[in-house]
Amino acid sequence: MWGEAMKKFEIIFPVLKKCWPVFLVAVGLIELIVLYLFNDSLPLHHKYQIGMAFALLLHIFEEEFFPGGFGFSFNTVKNPKDYSDCYPMNPMISMTVNFLGVLFLTISAFFPSLYFLGIGVAVFWGLEVMIHTVLAFLPRAKGLPLYSPGLLTAWLAGGFCAYRYLHTVISENLLSGYDWALGIVYLFAGIILVIRIPEDRLSDKNSPFRYENDREFYGFFYRYIKQRYQLK
Repeated sequence: MWGEAMKKFEIIFPVLKKCWPVFLVAVGLIELIVLYLFNDSLPLHHKYQIGMAFALLLHIFEEEFFPGGFGFSFNTVKNPKDYSDCYPMNPMISMTVNFLGVLFLTISAFFPSLYFLGIGVAVFWGLEVMIHTVLAFLPRAKGLPLYSPGLLTAWLAGGFCAYRYLHTVISENLLSGYDWALGIVYLFAGIILVIRIPEDRLSDKNSPFRYENDREFYGFFYRYIKQRYQLK
């Protein structure tokens, strides 16, 4: 049954892939419009909460589109001896995880009074900052630049909004111990449902969901390894 579902997805995947950046732009515009229209009435912490959701859209664009190359970065770290353009990360996993992540962060932005949602998202961004910082150093062993696709938006967008959100809710005494506890639970639930389960179910060494070409797979790193691997 799972195999039949994947065959159907394989047929519609090219269409979904073309619609994916359009969806991201649409969500981003909606969030910006909300900030513009209700700027005077929104509490400061709510603005940063929406900012954390918007930062994820920028983060996805940096990872996947410009400059891109997160698939290459991820696969070489997870499977350095025999990495490929479809295992463990492939475009289908990337799209699924990021789509669920957009829902995860956007939904939390609709409930600003549930502070544990904001805490979960803020801690998530803290983890993203650490992960991308570590990933930035690993390619240096291969003679590649100190960079990880997603690093800049993790620090300058998501990390900044997360810091400002936590600073605001803490300084205004809006949090309780329950908020912190529930926030961590919400975070780990999100990691399992949004990241781990899709990766485990969709990761396949023979996956039909591959990056279309070397430029899409290598992204930022393409020009640095073009000569080494005789890429076209």
